[in-house]
Amino acid sequence: MKKFGFLILSTLLLSLCILLVSCGGSKEPKPGPNEVTITFKVGGEKIKQFVEKGTVPVFEGSTVRPSGNENVTYRFTGWDKEFAVATENATYVAQYETVPLVTYQVRWILENGSTTTTVKENDTPVPPEVEAEILTSSYIKSFTGWSNPIAPLTKEIASSVSGLVYVAQYSTAVRYYTVRFMVDGVEYASTKTTYNELPTLPETEPSKAGYSSFYWDGSDVPVTADGTVCQALFAKSDAKLISAALNSKDRLTFSEGESELRDQRTESMAATNAILYLTIELRKTDESNPWRSAYVDFIVKQLRYLLAPENNAVPIFDLKANWIYCNFTAAIALIKETPAIWDSLAAEEKAGYDFIMKCFAYILTFGTDDDNNYNSGPLLNGNYSKGYNPNYRLANVAPMIFIAEYFGGADEVDEILLDFDFDDVVAEMQIRGFLRSYAAWTTEATAAGKQSFREASMNGGNLNGG
Repeated sequence: MKKFGFLILSTLLLSLCILLVSCGGSKEPKPGPNEVTITFKVGGEKIKQFVEKGTVPVFEGSTVRPSGNENVTYRFTGWDKEFAVATENATYVAQYETVPLVTYQVRWILENGSTTTTVKENDTPVPPEVEAEILTSSYIKSFTGWSNPIAPLTKEIASSVSGLVYVAQYSTAVRYYTVRFMVDGVEYASTKTTYNELPTLPETEPSKAGYSSFYWDGSDVPVTADGTVCQALFAKSDAKLISAALNSKDRLTFSEGESELRDQRTESMAATNAILYLTIELRKTDESNPWRSAYVDFIVKQLRYLLAPENNAVPIFDLKANWIYCNFTAAIALIKETPAIWDSLAAEEKAGYDFIMKCFAYILTFGTDDDNNYNSGPLLNGNYSKGYNPNYRLANVAPMIFIAEYFGGADEVDEILLDFDFDDVVAEMQIRGFLRSYAAWTTEATAAGKQSFREASMNGGNLNGG
């Protein structure tokens, strides 16, 4: 019985040994028949390498020794002995000197500025976060890395010319902007265009029954944003001209003095013509035209600009000659006969234009009257001289025709002229805030023999005498 128990115990012990051997993992590697073991001691760590007999060992690891002291660091000075031809197992011990902790100021040059970090000697610098992609107006810049490798900052690296400076590197590609071309709310085509260039137009143009002209509205503006939209503008007249009118940035402005007249004439003509052209186009189109509301909004905005309190110094009908009076009176007369525009104005705004057109009737009639001095009356200076040039008829007579159309006929204008009272007119100028015109109308004569406009307009005559 004792012998049987001993066999069982022996079997269990043998099984346990086999299990322990199997769980112990692989055996430690051993050198080959022609190799020896070389041990390198770096700090407190042992690093073993198998080296072929007859060769000189080469240490393939790092000699950096971490320091647990914030005030000192270890600097590698070499090995305890020179590496010799391997004939048997050998050990080499890394030697260090303890030196005060060395830190370096590392500069990181980014796309839009720079930053500085403090790095201990032999530590690996930690770079700042950078944008993976930078968009400029004309280019796309993609981050590709740093000018120096991100590695432990050794004394040798720090002493090199660029060792402490890391410059962010980028690849650069041209940036393209998408331009969408829309026809009645549906995308017709899309193209790519570089920054600040005019859109690249589609190869074909759409057409629409009943319209004789087409233009891509917005195609004359350089592209500065992705997703720029150009709208198909179909017109009964010149679509390009209508687009230019619709996008006009000019306001109705009138010269305060003769020296400013020539500079402002072009801008004022453009703004006045824009109102006139858009009104004519609006009258040609039916309710289904999607551009009608844009035409109305532009015209009404311009009309209200002249009547708004913040613009009450605009000399809409002072005594200076201005070529745009013909275009302006034509536009206002046509607008009154266009319900889509005229009905958008409030009653007081309509009354404001009644007053403006009456004032035009007064000064234009005075200027055209042959009993008044042709060379000195209002609107007769310069090129309008009756003595040798009939251009005064364009400046005075044609606008009077449009004024008659506005008020319903020549008889109605005659009634307005017969009811003229200078004091009533200038009083309403003050109420409505037409301050420059009020100043021009009420200026007193500055020399003997000359008349004020009040005297000339009420009694007949001229402003400057003889």
